[in-house]
Amino acid sequence: MKKLLLKLYYKMLEVRKLLTICSNKIISELSRLGVGNDLFNNTRSILRIICPSKNAYSKYSEILRIVKKQEKSKAVLIALGPTATVLAYDLTIAGYHAVDIGHIDIEYEWYLNKAKNHL
Repeated sequence: MKKLLLKLYYKMLEVRKLLTICSNKIISELSRLGVGNDLFNNTRSILRIICPSKNAYSKYSEILRIVKKQEKSKAVLIALGPTATVLAYDLTIAGYHAVDIGHIDIEYEWYLNKAKNHL
């Protein structure tokens, strides 16, 4: 099942411009969201918007304003805790292809390493 989902994911991102929205904690301390692995290798370009790791919702209006300056043809992948779900919804309503990707990077690392147990 994971292999099929991974194939679908790669097909979805194939040669697309990508916009990732995540916290500075995700990039530096936890998963790195595609940094150091081939998770986003099939995309044309990647732009990262780094947001606060705590209370990101307090900056919601500013984050939404910055994202809406981007072209709608970009796939918007969001890893920003509970804020990601609301942001993905609002961006979808505004005509963007936005997805709350949760912990995809760590799941992908587990898949690559054939992990039997997940922390």
